[in-house]
Amino acid sequence: MLKAVAVVINILSWIRVILSPLLAGGIIGALFYFGIGGRLGTVSGILFLSLGLIVGIWWAYSLSKKGNLTTFLSKTIASPDIDEAISGKDD
Repeated sequence: MLKAVAVVINILSWIRVILSPLLAGGIIGALFYFGIGGRLGTVSGILFLSLGLIVGIWWAYSLSKKGNLTTFLSKTIASPDIDEAISGKDD
């Protein structure tokens, strides 16, 4: 049971890491698609969206090779100010 939960958490971590560059590529692609228009705009939009997906997959893969994705995500989400306030360290 715990192994299944770990697999689900790992899959969700992959998705979270992939979504960041995919969203950036999607926004840039949408700007090209609506800004240029026509065939060139469509091709540029798809190109930037695909590039965002490729970068996201590469980033998630490289993070998973270095260590645990959940560790990376927990470090990016962590709030040291709240941790200090909870532990009672006031400067």
